[in-house]
Parts: sequence; C-alpha cells; structure tokens
Amino acid sequence: MLTRGDVIGGKYKLIDPLGEGGMGAVWIAENLSIRGAEVAVKVLHANFARDPDAVRRFRAEAEATVRIGHPSIVRVFDYGQSDDGSPYMVMERLHGESLADRLERDRSLPVAEAVEVVTAVLEALDAAHQREILHRDLKPENIFMAREGDVVRPKILDFGVSKFLGDDAERVRMTRTGALIGTPAYMSPEQARGETAIDLRSDVWAMGVILYELLTGRLPYEAANYNAMMIRIATEGHLPLTEALPDIDPVLASIAERAMARTARERYATARQMREALLAWSRGEGVLEATPRGSLPPARTSRSPMPTLVDADTLPGDSLSTLRKEPPRRYALALALLGALAVGGALLSWRQRSTPRGPETTAAALSRQRGAATHSLTITGLPSGARVLLDDAPVTLPTALRGEGDHRVRVEVDGAPAWMAVVPRPTADVSLAYVAPSAVMAAAVDAGAPAVEAPVARAVARRAVPRRADAGRATPGTLLARDPGF
Repeated sequence: MLTRGDVIGGKYKLIDPLGEGGMGAVWIAENLSIRGAEVAVKVLHANFARDPDAVRRFRAEAEATVRIGHPSIVRVFDYGQSDDGSPYMVMERLHGESLADRLERDRSLPVAEAVEVVTAVLEALDAAHQREILHRDLKPENIFMAREGDVVRPKILDFGVSKFLGDDAERVRMTRTGALIGTPAYMSPEQARGETAIDLRSDVWAMGVILYELLTGRLPYEAANYNAMMIRIATEGHLPLTEALPDIDPVLASIAERAMARTARERYATARQMREALLAWSRGEGVLEATPRGSLPPARTSRSPMPTLVDADTLPGDSLSTLRKEPPRRYALALALLGALAVGGALLSWRQRSTPRGPETTAAALSRQRGAATHSLTITGLPSGARVLLDDAPVTLPTALRGEGDHRVRVEVDGAPAWMAVVPRPTADVSLAYVAPSAVMAAAVDAGAPAVEAPVARAVARRAVPRRADAGRATPGTLLARDPGF
C-alpha cells in the first residue's frame, strides 16, 4: 500500500494523494532529480498488476497520450514499474478543476464559453483522431480546466479505454468478452448497442452531448439506471436542444443536433468538421444544419415508463422490504448481466402498486387465484416459439412465483443463445423485458443479488449513487462491464 514518503521508480517521492479508484491511485509527487519539480504519478494497484489485460490497457493509455503530443492533452513523461511490480506513469501536475466540478458549481456555462471549451477539446480530439486514436470515454470528468498563468486551458484526461484504429486484436477481445466501453450518458447509440466496429463518430457524439450539457445544465437523455439510459440512447430520440433551451441560437443548436445524430453517417465525420462548424458560428458565419432523421423523440405512447432504480438516498436501509410502506409508488431494480455479446440482457423490475392494472386475467390476478403465491412473473417482448423455464421447469406465462427464495428464469429460442436472469427474492410482481441476444447491457443492482450460474453471465451487486440530481445525473458513471477507472 502506498504511503506518503514512498519513492516510486527511484526518483518520484509521493507527497499527497490526488485520488483513488478501483484500479489504482494518483499521487502528487516530487521529482527528486529536479528539486521542487512536482508531477502526478498514477500507479496501478498491485492486484491488477497481475492482470495482463489491465497492464496492457494501462500502458496503452500512456502510449496514446505520448503519441498524440498535444498541449490540450495531459502529458506523460515517464513509465515504469514500482518495487512491487505495479506499473506507474508520470504525468504533468495540473492545477484547476474538472469540467464536471465546474458544472457542479455553476450548472451550465455561458454560451460563448461553452462553445470555446468544446472547440478547444475538439482540437485536441482531432489530434488524437489524426493519429488513429479513439478516446471512447469523453465526459466532463475527463476534461480538466487547467490554469496556466492567466489562461485556462481545457485538457483531455484518461485515455485508459482508448482504442487504436485497426487494432484487430482488441476487436477480438471485445467480441469475446462483450465489455461495453464508455460511460452510459455519453455513449453513442452504437456503443450502447454493444457494437464493436465503432469509429471517430462515437467521440463526435460524446462531444455533442457535452456541448448540450454545457449549454442547458442537463443531459439529453435522463434515466435512473444504467439499463434504462442505454436502452433510451440505443432506441429513442432525445429532447431537442431548442426545447431544452428555447432561446438558443438555432444554428448553434443544429450543430449540437448533427453531432448527436442517431445514425453515425449523419454526424460530422470528424472532430475537425464539428470544430470548423463551431468556429464558423463564432464568426457569425454558421449555417443551419439539417435536423438528422431519428434524432427527435418518438411520439408518446401508452407504454409504461422505463423501470427506475431506487436512489441510494431514498433507501431506508439495506432491505428492500421497507419499500412497501408507500404502495402507490413504483420501485424497480435493474439486473446486470456481464458476458459475451452472444448473450441477451434482462431488465428486471419490481413494481409496487395498490391495485393491479388491467382485467382480472392479468398475471396479478392469476397469482391471487392460485393462492399459494403472492407475486407473478411476466416477460415482454418474447419472440414467437420461445420456451420459458422457471427454476428449470417449463411454464406458460403469466405464471406465479412461489416461495420466498430466488428464482431462475431461462428463455430458449431456436437458433439463438439461451437468455437467463435471476429474480432475487421478489417482493412484488415481476416484469422482465426480453432483449434480443446482441449486446449485454450492464446495470447496477442492490447489494446481495446472487450470481447467474452460466458460463458467460453473472449478476453484479452494486448500488447506484446519483452524482448530481439537479442536472439529471442519477445514471452517469463507469459501466460495470468495464474495469473501474481512476
């Protein structure tokens, strides 16, 4: 364990910790070979030092930043291994605050400043793209507003999930593991769908989201859990910027909307193109961009709203049984399944309600008729011919959930991988949404969820904690499908 005064690599003396995450820690350090020179040292935790993939990704981050060599990208000076074998990288010591911290304080930025920040970041991003490097996790937390004398320069941080274009080996790894790389709120639709052949335009999408957020103080997509966020991004249009901010210049709004076109081919092809559009707008020469098809929100239907995850702040304790105190409200949990892209994901919701919806032929009524069970199971979106097994026994839906223990659900469809989920000790009627086996969508579930006994899927126990409720930030955060970053 690192402590103050430790010397890394024989010349970097640790002074104070800057931050710590799931994979490592960042420290302020003194370069002993140059008296008074402060640097930032990022050290991979010893347990991850034994993981070849984690070490590869850590080194790739250092190589990516050195390869780009742009003043608006944090500089890396050195790379090596500590005495216990943990890799470390030495970076420039920055002073200032992250863009996320700025939003936390001010909620949004003045229009001119927002455009200036995004334009500067796009210049650095273009430099990365010119060297065939995708960032894949652009967000306010990874943009640092560095003070350099009287100047504030935005700098891109954390290339830990970056990708070198043409890295076929990584594409194979992604296909095998099914890991979704990125942060949900800033993911492009193709990332949310789990596609592996993403390109520069996914980074352009993220910059469109950041511009939208800087201008409005809210995200274009808002949801209460990871699954809901990703499904909305993958399938729905967002609230147009002109509605979120009615007095916005329509030309500027059209630039953000084109960057967030749902179809990649309708976006700016490069960061440079988006930057040039913003520079033209700044000069008063902007051109109104056509509204991309599919970017507007769909017409409202009678469907039930997307299940929501119980906010950690509203939980009275570790037991969900106390949620019964307010029957009219709806509560939900999302079950996370991690695995290969060939495995389907499940959305699992427990709905609390005082009276059942629909006629007495519903699953809720079936539960009461059978007497022994208090809760029912339904699955929406099942393909024709699907076979459903509950606790390894074939059932016809809707069906009753008997007993107080956990229940295993399996859906079999000819020609497709089995789709599996676990219902941990249901406390109300359960509705599962079948998702076709394509991309596994990771979500947060309350602590205590059991594992799915399948070779490529398991439940993950973690409680979602909102980062900034007033700006719709209940969901952003690192996907459980990727290793937690710094």
